[in-house]
Amino acid sequence: LFGWHTIPSSANQIVITEGEFDAMAVYQETKYPTVSLPNGCRNLPVEIISLLERFEIIYLWMDNDQPGQEGAAKFAKKLGERRVRIVRPRAEESSKCKDANEAMLNGKNLMEMIEAAQPIQREDILMFSDLKDKVMHEIQNPDEYVGKALQSF
Repeated sequence: LFGWHTIPSSANQIVITEGEFDAMAVYQETKYPTVSLPNGCRNLPVEIISLLERFEIIYLWMDNDQPGQEGAAKFAKKLGERRVRIVRPRAEESSKCKDANEAMLNGKNLMEMIEAAQPIQREDILMFSDLKDKVMHEIQNPDEYVGKALQSF
């Protein structure tokens, strides 16, 4: 792991990036303990998993492309979904920020991006925020959702 020698023994959170320049950018801007994977977003060696056992929160900051996001989802399952947070740029910034280094070069606040990190999105679990607009529409427009009356009533 690039940067492992810089991680304090007292650290209980860590940021994992896809590349060395990303790790350096995150550390430079946030001072968060940060490492990068040795083989990019497609491989999380078994020996690395044991090194990460001590961390309560693991931020995965993979590239904002399909391989990077697929790798983040796969790694989250291996590392424990409860303690993993996925760092992503906001939707309107995604074309300018492929990775942490590009975010830094574009003047983005990397600390805010880490603080906004979310747990992995699971398709089988919905949050109220996912349904809020639909629920509010049903409440405000009840006539659109009235079912057909049963003749037995």
